Amino acid sequence: MFGCLSQEKIRSAVSFLQRTPLHPQWHAFDYAQDRLATVRREVFGRVLDVGCGKKLKAESFAVPVDYIGLDYDWGDGGLYDYSPHVLGDAHTLPFASESMDSVLLLEVLEHLKSPELAIKEAFRVLKPTGVLLISVPFLYPLHDEPHDYRRWTMYGLELLVQQAGGEVEVRLLGGGGGKTVALMYSVAACKAVLMATSRKNYLRTLLLMPFLCLIPIVNIASFLFSLGGSVSPFMAVGATCVCKKV
Repeated sequence: MFGCLSQEKIRSAVSFLQRTPLHPQWHAFDYAQDRLATVRREVFGRVLDVGCGKKLKAESFAVPVDYIGLDYDWGDGGLYDYSPHVLGDAHTLPFASESMDSVLLLEVLEHLKSPELAIKEAFRVLKPTGVLLISVPFLYPLHDEPHDYRRWTMYGLELLVQQAGGEVEVRLLGGGGGKTVALMYSVAACKAVLMATSRKNYLRTLLLMPFLCLIPIVNIASFLFSLGGSVSPFMAVGATCVCKKV
């Protein structure tokens, strides 16, 4: 029954559910949409997307931009699916100083050995009137292992920006309270099933299935719990900052 399944096939099979409470990362995708709305509102001109992955699409921007996607070659057989315009290192960007109108560091800093250097480099290539967008996870599971090194609070991210010579002008928090709890439960339940399946422990897989059935209930309950409330830094999934040079 489960012999032909793999983690990649399972993830692909449920990807169409990501905008519904049936998906384990429903609340994470909502935050991702809010983050992309911030990108669409703030970004302009010549754009450098550091750690671009599959690259942002043209419709991600409110106005036409000159988009450059940069990512790093880990040399480990392909950590994840990516298609950059430029292969490079966030710690030493291969671009001239003050050559970019906008720089993106979206869900990248946690994968870098020296994130403070990456922010300084981003400010170096940014024009004086440019904008830097940074997003980082906080209460979120490990991903892209083994290259996942740290987590930040909103306050820690602001401190990094200040130490690199910038200031935060706009703040966005994801999840919070019940949504974060629901996300952690849902991801943990799915991870347990995926691990059992990959190890061909089919009895454990069957015993864990009821926990998967609870995911939409937990997601909807957490959504209702969060109605009318604001997202607190106390239990945020992640933080996004719009930054300027000082």
